[in-house]
Amino acid sequence: MACGIRSPFSVAHPFGAARMVVVVGLLSLAAMAGPARGEGAGLGLRMQLSGDVQKNGVRQGETFQLDVILTVRGQDSVDELDMPDVTDFSLVSEQESSNASFFVKNGRRSVVVEHRRTLLLRAEEAGEMEIGEATAALGDNNARAAPIRVRVTADPRKGKSDGDDDESGDPAGAETVPDRGNADARVPGARFGNALPAVFLEVVPDKESAVVGEQVTVVVEVWSQGPLGSYPRVAGLKPPGFLCLTLDDGARLQASQRQLQGRSWYVYPVTRDALFALTPGKKALPALEIQVSPAGSFFSRGQDVRVRSASVSVDVKALPEGAPAGFVDGSVGQFQLSVSARPRQVKVGEPFTLVVEATGFGNVDHLTLPSWGGDERVRLFAPAQRRERHDRDGVVAGRVVQETLVQPQDVGDVVIPALTLVTFSPADGRYLTSSSLPVTVRVQAGSGAAAAKTKTRALLSAGPRSLVLDAPLSDDVVNDRLVFGGAGIGALLSLCGAVLGLRRRRGHTALARRRQARALRARDLQASRDLAASARLLLDAASDRAGDDVRSLPLANLPARLESRGVPAGLAQRTADALLGAESARYGPGGQQQQARDDIVAAAMALDLLNAQEGL
Repeated sequence: MACGIRSPFSVAHPFGAARMVVVVGLLSLAAMAGPARGEGAGLGLRMQLSGDVQKNGVRQGETFQLDVILTVRGQDSVDELDMPDVTDFSLVSEQESSNASFFVKNGRRSVVVEHRRTLLLRAEEAGEMEIGEATAALGDNNARAAPIRVRVTADPRKGKSDGDDDESGDPAGAETVPDRGNADARVPGARFGNALPAVFLEVVPDKESAVVGEQVTVVVEVWSQGPLGSYPRVAGLKPPGFLCLTLDDGARLQASQRQLQGRSWYVYPVTRDALFALTPGKKALPALEIQVSPAGSFFSRGQDVRVRSASVSVDVKALPEGAPAGFVDGSVGQFQLSVSARPRQVKVGEPFTLVVEATGFGNVDHLTLPSWGGDERVRLFAPAQRRERHDRDGVVAGRVVQETLVQPQDVGDVVIPALTLVTFSPADGRYLTSSSLPVTVRVQAGSGAAAAKTKTRALLSAGPRSLVLDAPLSDDVVNDRLVFGGAGIGALLSLCGAVLGLRRRRGHTALARRRQARALRARDLQASRDLAASARLLLDAASDRAGDDVRSLPLANLPARLESRGVPAGLAQRTADALLGAESARYGPGGQQQQARDDIVAAAMALDLLNAQEGL
């Protein structure tokens, strides 16, 4: 049945009045941090189609997705929103979501709220169809999303006249499951033969065989003759012998209608996981059992049903022999290696950061990066490493970043030679090599004060030295006055030195204890999402270096203050950027918060390392 959605935002709407109140409240509450009306308030509206529908159109009976995205900047809630006219199509389902993002610029905070409505439409008739325009109003601001034309290609399976059923009896709007004989095709419900139950559960891997470390995508689906009363919930797969990563990120997968054995089915994909086999052999995916709730009807209540899947196995093969030198087990996928250093010019004793990064598709969690062993002219500290996932269209992707602090000990160029990463690509069926370019860091002589400090450290590290008199005594015999007078002065100087040394040791001990406590806090923060606690950790390290007043400084002034206290320019700017990134990611997605927290902790540890090296 075709239907259209076209109504103002402030009145009754198919999404439900209660949800509209919640959305309006979210827009108003989130916008409290933004500018007043007329001071930067903005409005944006756009529509987008999924996949290549806009370019190639759809086939009659197929479903496709339309997103209507409303963007509001500022403190005002939208006055009016007219959804597009979609009467040329059938509305299968609808969803809505809202997301607020906060930004800090020039010391001022602004908010942008994105409200998204997702419509799943089905093309019933062939021809040139149109999705009407959408409009929105906010005070004097108006936004418009232009109409979209969609070409619907006739389905050859349809009868000679419109509305006739095809010979198979398949209703319109459902995809037919092919009955292919190849090894990769698993027909849903094949274990039941022709006696399919009204509801059944399927575990569907995308391939029957793979090599060690290759991604196998597994979808768990509920097939039902009628709609379910609630969306099924299943925990992600955790079969033994695999590294298991979920591909859903907590989002509900979209249900669809499909054809099987001449009947129409509702298919609910409840989980989608990426599995990476750790060892070769026949790996079994254990059977699952869940309870589902059919919706029922007005005259009869649906009865809960327990459904169980069949056990499925994947044949995992070992990687081929003849791997090039430098290959490490687990490095499977397609990755590009890059090496950089920041800053590229330092003074003797000032550290720089060596960054080794690999980006691409594959088993990000098991990828091993190459490393530089250094030489006699530098001092290397233990590297820090982070892994980030940015899945693309169901394929695990991301990057691995390794940062190493390098401290030059002498003047001259420090050359990091080309590094090589060797991986096995299942798509190409061979080993791939990615090499970086050499990186040169120029090391200049330090300032006089820095040189003196370095010399003092060298003398102290050399251990106790013999006492040397500036001038020899004129007589072999020293009178009693000189002996006892000298003893008295020496005792007084010794006492003063002891007091000053005690104070200094206490101060150094307190600083060391604070650094140790921060190291423990940093370890705990790796498993939490507390950005505020992470920011305090970094400010504590900065205050040890530059005083407590850095906590109240504007972020724009922080790099200059840290540089005035002897912090290298690169690390000073990195500290300010980390704090600014935490502020921007506070209300962002989990991945942005993870990245911001990692940047903060890394900057705090770098400051602590610098403080410890200089005895602060």
